[in-house]
Amino acid sequence: MARSARPAISVLLVCALAFAMAPIVLASAGPIEPLATDLPGEPLLSGQTVEDTIGPAGTDRRVYSVDLAPGELVRLTLDADIAVADLELRLYDPATTDLAELTRRIAVSGTPISYPAVIEYLVPPDGGGTYYVAVTVFQPPVQAVYFTLACDIETPQVHRLAGLDRYATSIAISRSSFATSTAAVLATGANYPDALAASALAGALDAPLLLVRDSVFTDSFQEMVFELERVGATDLFVVGGSAVISDAVVTYLRVDRGFDVVRLWGDDRYETAGAVAERVTDLVVGGGGTVESVFLVRGDDFADALAAGPYAFSQHMPVLLTPRTWLHPVAAGYIETYDVLDVTVVGGDAAVASGVQTTVSKLNAGHTGVARVSGASRYETAANLAHHAVEVRAWASWEYVGVATGLGFPDALSGAAATGRRGGVLLLTRPAAFESAPKARMDASIAEVSTALLYGGPVVLSDGLAAEIGAMFP
Repeated sequence: MARSARPAISVLLVCALAFAMAPIVLASAGPIEPLATDLPGEPLLSGQTVEDTIGPAGTDRRVYSVDLAPGELVRLTLDADIAVADLELRLYDPATTDLAELTRRIAVSGTPISYPAVIEYLVPPDGGGTYYVAVTVFQPPVQAVYFTLACDIETPQVHRLAGLDRYATSIAISRSSFATSTAAVLATGANYPDALAASALAGALDAPLLLVRDSVFTDSFQEMVFELERVGATDLFVVGGSAVISDAVVTYLRVDRGFDVVRLWGDDRYETAGAVAERVTDLVVGGGGTVESVFLVRGDDFADALAAGPYAFSQHMPVLLTPRTWLHPVAAGYIETYDVLDVTVVGGDAAVASGVQTTVSKLNAGHTGVARVSGASRYETAANLAHHAVEVRAWASWEYVGVATGLGFPDALSGAAATGRRGGVLLLTRPAAFESAPKARMDASIAEVSTALLYGGPVVLSDGLAAEIGAMFP
């Protein structure tokens, strides 16, 4: 299978996001379901276009297989005469044994269909294997229908993970970052305070971090449940009290859908972060490890906590919150209770005052070491933290670079977990153009970068920004 050394920038292809930017279709009313006997199907190779016919009787499906490696992007393009038949394109994961099993469907082209129908899928780090592709008749035709199915596989330099809104983007990020997980972390998509500490918990569980609406009577909520079932999650950790994620949601997940649900919360954001830190510690210690390091960030804004997210995930480092001018007793209590001697403060004096840093240094009888990583803006702080994570602490590498807006929290929250799972760094920027500080950091290490992942659609990270990042690659 021939692959180019430096493939084209997938994010710039016209209509390449047609599927990723649309809601997941959970099921269809009419098509005949392929059976297990259809597996493994006809092999598809990169660059191949299959010409085939389907219908009218006894031939209402065609099944193919395609071998994919972690980090590869597969693009499937189905074309036919819409006046003759309504076909549906589906992609199933390697665990598939019966194509009628709903939870094994990664992507569905949706109906009513328009041609060409495109499905794009970025293979997660644990997702290599043989995938299955089905072309199915939605409404049986009166005559045989000619169609073409093109398969293209590349390792993208720049790729966008996005949906129609923050909830769909969260699902898209999870889908391309986790093939399986026994657990998941749920945080509200409505506001940031209770979500800031969630990355470390997701890392300790090796689990996706999904945004949830506070109502089960929405399509996006049900799509989130579908994603939980797809990865095989049984244990859910809800971050925040009933004021942010209602008891009705927890009851539905526990009683109606059969998940084991644990709520982690406190009376405010600082106590919620402390409760999450305690659970992270339990998980790490239960696995035979110790928590030796923590992040300390301001609790009244989101950018610095999000910048720390990938390293909190990969290193299982709790994120403790504090007011800007005084050390919160929950954070102080955690540092002393667990004899944490390594504290990284993220943000300048305006974010976490120097007096707070001095107070921290006096904990544990003055043995607590404190390092501060900061910059002139949130963008420079995140860029400097990425450099610190790679060059000073060896928490990450430049192989994967996550890029998110610094003006909102939702996309960076799920993106931090995805970046941390890949051992990469997260850079924040404005929507229209790459901020100078993160651009300089990435440019200095561009030879090490394999893929840049953009979290969010063109409104939050413009196509011009994507092109600018793509032009950085040699």
